[in-house]
Amino acid sequence: MNRSFDPRLYFVHDHGFNPSHAILAAALRGGVRMVQLRAKALPSEEFRAWAAPAIALCRQARATVLINDNVELALLLGADGAHVGQRDLSAREARARLGDKAIIGLSLESTSQIDHPDVECADYVAASGVFPTTTKTDLPSDLGLVGVRELRARTAKPLVAIGGIHAGNARAVFSAGADGIAIISAIAGADDPQLAAAEIAGLARKAVVDCALLSRSPVTARAGLRWQDPRALTIAGSDSGGGAGIQADLKTMTSLGVFGMSALTALTAQNTTGVQSVHDVAPEFLRAQIASVLGDLGADAVKIGMLHRREVIRAIRDELAEFPQIPVVLDPVMVAKGGHRLIEPDAISALIEILFPQVDLITPNLSEAEALLEVAGSGAQPTVRGGVDLSRASREDLRGAALRLLELGPEAVLLKGGHHESPLAADLLVARDGTEQWFESARVETPNLHGTGCTLSSAIASFTARGYPLVTAVAKAKDYVTEGIRSGSRFRWGQGQGPIDHIHLHR
Repeated sequence: MNRSFDPRLYFVHDHGFNPSHAILAAALRGGVRMVQLRAKALPSEEFRAWAAPAIALCRQARATVLINDNVELALLLGADGAHVGQRDLSAREARARLGDKAIIGLSLESTSQIDHPDVECADYVAASGVFPTTTKTDLPSDLGLVGVRELRARTAKPLVAIGGIHAGNARAVFSAGADGIAIISAIAGADDPQLAAAEIAGLARKAVVDCALLSRSPVTARAGLRWQDPRALTIAGSDSGGGAGIQADLKTMTSLGVFGMSALTALTAQNTTGVQSVHDVAPEFLRAQIASVLGDLGADAVKIGMLHRREVIRAIRDELAEFPQIPVVLDPVMVAKGGHRLIEPDAISALIEILFPQVDLITPNLSEAEALLEVAGSGAQPTVRGGVDLSRASREDLRGAALRLLELGPEAVLLKGGHHESPLAADLLVARDGTEQWFESARVETPNLHGTGCTLSSAIASFTARGYPLVTAVAKAKDYVTEGIRSGSRFRWGQGQGPIDHIHLHR
């Protein structure tokens, strides 16, 4: 049992509303970090059978999981604690039964209940309910935002609000003093529960920080609160000039509200005019970096960039095999913007054979797609670049190329059209689930395009880490990069091809 928790987005998985654990899995992918399992109408044995796989899903996602009302079941299944109401076992009795290491939550249906002695035994209190809702119809009245404010003024304990909360009113609830929001229907009843959770989780993270800054209140100083923000690991080479590689990745991740971590595959002496030198990182040391990060910090997404040798590719495959639940975005970097080759010919076939079957998305540009198709034996008439010429290809031919790349093993392919001769920068996403979607943007005339591929793939990984489904993650990432190119065109960095503006969101 773990007594620290992150209630900013607290999902109540209610058997009576929708018993499907697919909803829970989607909510967890969307960024939920605290879950309550509720099954008011189920007999204890049926509740146990339903709850056990749900707890396993929460454990896999490193989410806190509590059982509603049933303390014995919480003990039996090893949940992190229990949530009790005003008509259930008292918080004092729950604490005595579960012990000091368990998390105990207590519902308050009126502001006067904050004075009850049981409150001292709870790790958090829940204002129940704030707004009218169809999922809790047995409450005497709605507390409203006034009730949330009064409870906040009268307790230093973490305060969760529940009842009728959704994306449209969540910020007001946080502004009233809540540390977290508990949600059922706004996620479980959504057309896309993962997207709904991701949107609300993003609102919650921003609202908590904004409210803390405005009030100058150290929110996380409240006992038990532990924020778990999205995490992404970049496995790539460095760029000493800061425009591409892990430097671009980490800037992107930070700009998009994700905690970035890195494992270096190579070091480069590089600036806006090109790559002057490459220093290899031993595969054993790369393994150690990945194991060190994932074994302790974990990750919600992985981005892979420059992989220049077969031995390095094997090392990554072996380490990531221990974490099959983490989404992986692979940018098959082959040539730097200045023309320096960044991959050995033998490593291209290794990418296809060893890594493609393990990754969720590859993001080749047209030149990289040509090389991959040629090595895979799928190329058409050779050109001076050694494969099928995609820079002038029709959209139907580009679609065919993307589908052939999909046959090489990844779950999805984003074929980037930045090198195409068309007036628009059009990228095509195809996936094994049948997804086919074009993403278009106007071109920006600028020499500052260094690191665009690295930035796009790390932005996709960042939005994936934040819980967004693939299509939404790609759309948001492309918007971020397009605006970064536009903003970066105003700057003069170095004597050659400068980088895009990674921090344009914060200027």
